[in-house]
Order: sequence, then C-alpha cells, then structure tokens
Amino acid sequence: MGKSTKRFSYLLLEEGEFYIQDWMAVCRSGCIGTVSPDVHNKQHPRIKGRLRLCSKSIFFEPDNLNLPIVMFPFNKVKKIDGGSEPLVSPSPASSKWSRKQEGFILETVLFVKMKERGFDMPYTFEKQESRWWFSLEFASVHQFLTQAQSLLSINGLPASERDMVLSNSMAQKEAQGRFDLTRLIDLNEQIIFDFPAAQITPLVREPGRLVLTQVHIYFQPLHNLNNDSPVRAQPLQSVITVARRRHSLRHIGLELFFTNLYLVSKRILGSGLSDGGSAFFTFRTVDERDAALIEIQKQLKGMPNKAAANVGLLLEADNPWLQDILRAWQEGDISNYDYLLYLNLAAGRTFCDLTQWPVMPWILRDYISQTLDLDNPEIFRDLSKPIGALNAERLAIFKERYVQMAEEDGPDLPFLYGTHYSTPGYVLYWLVRSAPAHMLRLQVRFFLMHPLSRCLKQ
Repeated sequence: MGKSTKRFSYLLLEEGEFYIQDWMAVCRSGCIGTVSPDVHNKQHPRIKGRLRLCSKSIFFEPDNLNLPIVMFPFNKVKKIDGGSEPLVSPSPASSKWSRKQEGFILETVLFVKMKERGFDMPYTFEKQESRWWFSLEFASVHQFLTQAQSLLSINGLPASERDMVLSNSMAQKEAQGRFDLTRLIDLNEQIIFDFPAAQITPLVREPGRLVLTQVHIYFQPLHNLNNDSPVRAQPLQSVITVARRRHSLRHIGLELFFTNLYLVSKRILGSGLSDGGSAFFTFRTVDERDAALIEIQKQLKGMPNKAAANVGLLLEADNPWLQDILRAWQEGDISNYDYLLYLNLAAGRTFCDLTQWPVMPWILRDYISQTLDLDNPEIFRDLSKPIGALNAERLAIFKERYVQMAEEDGPDLPFLYGTHYSTPGYVLYWLVRSAPAHMLRLQVRFFLMHPLSRCLKQ
C-alpha cells in the first residue's frame, strides 16, 4: 500500500488542456479498484486522495498507489451538484442519503482509469453510468463547485468557441501570477526581471514565472503538481550559454544550457554541451524574449566563466563559428557525434521539443555482416539521395503520385514526399520503451503501433 507522490503529470492532460487547481479530498464510490461489486456494495470504502480540476476534465488521484487515477471528461459528465455523503444499505434496491459530511456528487456516463500501480499502460475506458461522491478535506465545496460547474458549461460550447474561452481565461491567470520573494535563496538578491513564461519539455508546456537576479535564475511553476519544490533555481555560474529558439513557428523561445563548473574550462563541444542539460522557456512576445536574453547576457559577462556570454553566438550558427567548428571536426578535435550535435543545436533543434528533435543521418546499408569494414564504401548508403529516394520502387510510386496530383484540380499543391523526415511520432517510435507516457499522450491514451521487434534491414 504505497503512497502516490509523482504519478500525476501534465502528460495525462489532453492536448490544449490547462491545469487549474487541486485539493485534498475523499472519494466514495464502488467504481475504483478491482474488487468485486458485491464487496464494494457492502464496504463502499472512503478513499483519500487528491482531486485535480483541469479545463477539460476532473481527475481523482488516490493516495494508494495500487488504485488507478480516475479521469472524468467534462463532455461525458451529466451533472455536478452539491450533496451529502451517500450511505448505501445492504439492499441494492434501496439507498438513502445521510447528513454525514457535505460534498458534491458527480454523475457521468464514462470515466477513464490510468496509471494503476504507477505503471504507464493503455488507459481503461469504462462506458457506464455511475455516481461519485467527493468531499474536500480543507476547503469549501462551494469553491470547487463554482469553478467546476462553470467549466462544465464551457465544455458544452462548440470546440472552437470553447478553446478560445479557455485560452483567454488561462492567459489572464498566467499574467496575474506573482513570484514568491520568500523563495529567493539569498534575501539580498535583486530582481532584474520577472516575466510570465512557460517551461517546454517534450509534449508539455508548464506555465509559471521566470525570474533573474544577479546570482540565480528561478522558475516558479504556476502549479506545484506534486507538492515537491515550488521553485526551481540554478546559479548563474552554472549557465554555460543561452540561445534564442523558435517554438510553434514563433520566435519566442530561449534555451539555457547548464553544465558543471569544471566543464566550462574544457574545450567547448569536446565534452558535449548536453552534459549539464538545458531548460527551454517560451515568452508571450518576441520583445519579452529578447529583453530576457539581453539581461541574462549582461549578468553572464560578470561571471567567472565569461566565455558563456559569447557562446550563444556559437549555438545560433553565427560566423565565424561554423567554419571554426567544421575545421575542428575535420582535424579530429571533436567527435562525429559532437559535430552532428552542434549542427543540430545551431539549427535550433533541441531535446526539449519533440517537433524539433535533433536529427542524426542514417548512413549504413549493410545490416547482415557480422563485422563492418569502415574503409569499404559499399557498406554505406548513397548519401547523395534522401532516405525517401533510396528504394527505387518506392520512389517510382511517389513520382507517379506527384504527376497525378499536378494534373488534378484542388487546393493542395503536388508533393513528392508526404511526410517530414522527423516528427514527434517518429521520434517516440524509437523512444517508446524509455518514454511510454509520452507515447500514450501522443496517441490519445492508446498504444497504437506496429510490433517494435523489427530487423534493421527492414
């Protein structure tokens, strides 16, 4: 009977869904768990956990790790009303309500079970009418009902109108957030900038406040999902560089690269810029992003690792860095991997965004030999052609389709290749064993894929 501490994450939300608030709560229903209905009817246990309100659904996360997190999509909820704790009599034909404890009753035609025993697995969709009773441990039920009933009404609107209302509401909440000054590591620190921002990780946007002082950079998430660290901080001395980035085709991103101090004095890229990790943030506007960049660079110039203030140019592919890195690779000063990683970073690619994941070339064509002779050109694929053109039969089909599309009248322009060489789906196909929760999010809570065990030749 373990306690759930970090089961819930933004990956459980739908695309475009916002997190709003959570409460310690008690749930009473015969629908949670795997014991038989007869046992539930007799015991009807009270289950402690955390109730999480989001813009398109309600989640209940039991403290007991063995029980699943339960999600109630608003578009499947019939009603949410205040009500006292239910008392179920031994007879299934009768039930009555007592005035034991005030709470609310949720009626739904579908609920979803996920993360049972803490594992990432396909979610279970229970299509049945059911009633659930909840009470809040340290808050007024009215506080929850006001928000939940409003969201239930909003989710009944047409999708475009619903999304616009929810987006505007959340943008206001994010702008109104305030940084908790008591979280400063040194109370003598001076705030240089304090901007609304969002930290970007694969398939997740986490809103909050990005704050810079003369010695630290802080990120305070708008929501502390798992009651762990309410503020994340890094000393500026650990920042090796900062680079401008795009996000969703908008120039509003900023990526900070961190490393251990002893790596700063080493040859850049020789030990890999990714050794210390990075953090990717987006801002509301280009102007706010650029203002943050200028202030961070000013502070970095005063740090012991003064090179950090200039390294951002390297990651934005400004001359003469491109030629210098190329020469270093040609002379064997940096490895193939580090050179390719640099080209990806200089092109704006990042491990923080699946839509801009670094791309490595597929160079082999011999997948049968037990050993490879790297001096034999026959083991390498034809690098003068893209992957889509290596198979002659497949390329002929593409060309035929292109001709047919050019002859047809329609809004779509003819194209040769129907897919990009890198997409979130492609990336997660190879990472599914290390990131199953991301695959579930991408594929709308199912594992929809061909068998993973395929030979490289195929």
